[in-house]
Amino acid sequence: MNLSLPQPDSVSVFKALYKHAAANGRDRMLFGTNQEKLFRAFEKMPLSDCFPNIYLEFPLCGDPFCDLICMFHKLPDIKTLKPYQGYGLERTLEWRKNMKNPKGFFCLEADVSSKEGLPVSPVWDMRFAPEEAGNFLETLDAQCRIESFNDYINRMPKSWKSFYIGLYPGRKGAPLRIGVLFSDEEKAAVHENPDILKEHLTQVGFTSFDDDMLSSLSYMIRPDFPYEIQFDLYPDGRLGESIGAIATIFGDAAIFSTDYMVKDKAALFMAELEEKGMIDGRWRLLHDSYLAKKKPMVFEDGSGAFFHMFVMVHSVKLKYNDRVPSSKCYLGMSAGYL
Repeated sequence: MNLSLPQPDSVSVFKALYKHAAANGRDRMLFGTNQEKLFRAFEKMPLSDCFPNIYLEFPLCGDPFCDLICMFHKLPDIKTLKPYQGYGLERTLEWRKNMKNPKGFFCLEADVSSKEGLPVSPVWDMRFAPEEAGNFLETLDAQCRIESFNDYINRMPKSWKSFYIGLYPGRKGAPLRIGVLFSDEEKAAVHENPDILKEHLTQVGFTSFDDDMLSSLSYMIRPDFPYEIQFDLYPDGRLGESIGAIATIFGDAAIFSTDYMVKDKAALFMAELEEKGMIDGRWRLLHDSYLAKKKPMVFEDGSGAFFHMFVMVHSVKLKYNDRVPSSKCYLGMSAGYL
């Protein structure tokens, strides 16, 4: 993405992308009625001259709602933030901006569907600088969580790969969200024998499962899709009663085919989940939310470039709270000069 060219206003771009995704009644059926809260949450993000990757998180069962995730390629100079921007996370933003190894993503998640005014949740991809995990928590005044986090990491099976951590101060108990990626070997082993998943969950300290849950979590594993699971770690060191499993169904087919949610592997996977009763039929509305558009831009010096905008399904999530299942989808939005 070319960051040297003048970038359109991020708020206007986001509203345009959302308008497309929500057209023809999809807002009511997929996202609920929190559009203005969603826009306000985005406007409070630490926006720079580079449009962030956006993920709208919404259910594929039950009543519609929508939460917001912003993944930042570039953070602004913290001193330039307007008074309402940044959510009070200046220390964390400054830490991220000054990292020696800035690889991996940095996100802020806003629970738009909850009470307005809740703090956002910072989530950081720790794969490329795991030694920085303690510093990340310190910027959030969460030094007391470092020991229990390290204990969890030491219990992890070798076939699991540390992925991200995030602090959710607006949620009950202020959990530390921990995500892990399954290696290809782990995916193949669990898909063939779900008892391996039971063994590994027990190893890290998660025991709130039954046979149906293990079967569904294992069913989500496919060779072609990256697979992650996530836990909530609480201040007393225990893992919570919830677990999430995410299959990333976005791929090259999404970029080059407008039918990837109709006939490609992603669509077949979603249809199988629907047949199993793990999601409902509203996922079929997502085909018409697809967008891959380029707009010609002409600058003051007479030069020009194409500004690209994308809306594509990124992933599907199966979550259990106290062994009660639910499902969600993540709709990705991006924009910039390519």
